[in-house]
Amino acid sequence: MADQQHLSMLKQGVETWNQWRIEHSNILPDLSGAELFMACLKEANLSRVDLSMANLSRANLSRANLSAALLRETNLYEAELFMAQLNGADLSGANLGAVHLSRADLSETNLSNTYLSGADLSGTDLSGANFSGAYLSASCSGEKVNFKGANLSGTNLSRADFNEVFTD
Repeated sequence: MADQQHLSMLKQGVETWNQWRIEHSNILPDLSGAELFMACLKEANLSRVDLSMANLSRANLSRANLSAALLRETNLYEAELFMAQLNGADLSGANLGAVHLSRADLSETNLSNTYLSGADLSGTDLSGANFSGAYLSASCSGEKVNFKGANLSGTNLSRADFNEVFTD
């Protein structure tokens, strides 16, 4: 369950939140299970935050820093993650249906058992990502996707549409 003090701080706005993160860099915020439907978290510093089982569907997380965040079983349906930093995050079991991930950094990310139906992966860095057991029916049009070193074992790619993919 989310720490109510942390959630209250986030709801004061991204600028206040980011300043609080700088001033309290030793705290690992707990926003697990938080209801953040349609939240505007553009450019928020959510690195190392526990957002497990949170509802971030339709949230704007463009250019947000989610590196090393815990996003296990998080609902990110139709979330905007354009140019977001998710490197090293744990998204295992997350719902990434219809999510906009173009130009995002998901290198070394755990995407095992995730649902990525209708996701836009254009220009996304997925190098070293773990997709084991994931359902991936995403697309990328116009910009290459980097799958170098990604683990795709057990991934359902039956409906994936990659016009331009870089794997080496």
